[in-house]
Amino acid sequence: MNQMVAIPKNVMDLLAAPDAVKVIATVSADGQPHVIAAGTIGAVDPNTMMIGKVLTKVSSDNIKSGKKVAFLVTKGLESYSINAVLKDIQSSGPVYDVNSARCPDYF
Repeated sequence: MNQMVAIPKNVMDLLAAPDAVKVIATVSADGQPHVIAAGTIGAVDPNTMMIGKVLTKVSSDNIKSGKKVAFLVTKGLESYSINAVLKDIQSSGPVYDVNSARCPDYF
């Protein structure tokens, strides 16, 4: 059984780095993997990952149907994988507002 572990500070810092590459991997209901780079990936806090719903229709559909997701964040030789399960989808509130401000052309 997997146990939830808080995201360490060094990984939180890497997630916040604008020049880090951030990737999300999902799987469709029929088992088809889907992987994309997404600039709106980040962490709300050490227990909560997020991704802005910007050009992510397939990923969003996969997450809704399967609930499981994997993130990869990398910069230079530093690289971390984070496995997560969908907690909720937000279309308003502070987290949504932060992503809206970062990508105003898409929200």
